[in-house]
Amino acid sequence: MSFLKKILGKMPLRRQNDQAFYDPSNAHDRVGLALLAMLRPQLGLCGFELEHVPDIPPFNGPKCRGALIGISEGILLGEGVERTADNIYDTVIAAFALTFSDAVGRDMSLMTVNEAQAGNKEVNAAIEWALEDTVGVYKSGGLSSAGSFYLAAMDKI
Repeated sequence: MSFLKKILGKMPLRRQNDQAFYDPSNAHDRVGLALLAMLRPQLGLCGFELEHVPDIPPFNGPKCRGALIGISEGILLGEGVERTADNIYDTVIAAFALTFSDAVGRDMSLMTVNEAQAGNKEVNAAIEWALEDTVGVYKSGGLSSAGSFYLAAMDKI
């Protein structure tokens, strides 16, 4: 849980009926919650809990790793958060850490960003596909659900 606290930030101390609420005006809270909402079901379909996806194919392959970057960027767009280098890197690192664990995810996220910047076609195609998938969820008003990581793991993209 300590990693989730880092991602979600310090939750406001407002209480109503003895329950704490996240702050919807805080971009970090919104992005963290969106990452959880997008990743948890997809990882579950793959048979894993958050932070427990093994560093093995197909999960550590270029399509799955690219999908995590695309999901991250799509969430920033969907949440209306400025896509600064810091926001992008923070969100990408968080997505990889929530998927693989903090210890594995940080290095894997950096490797994948480097591959994307170097023009790796497989990584970049997955980024674009997952970005569109995630933005589509926001455009649908939540009537659809993201599936890009799961589909990448099943070799469907």
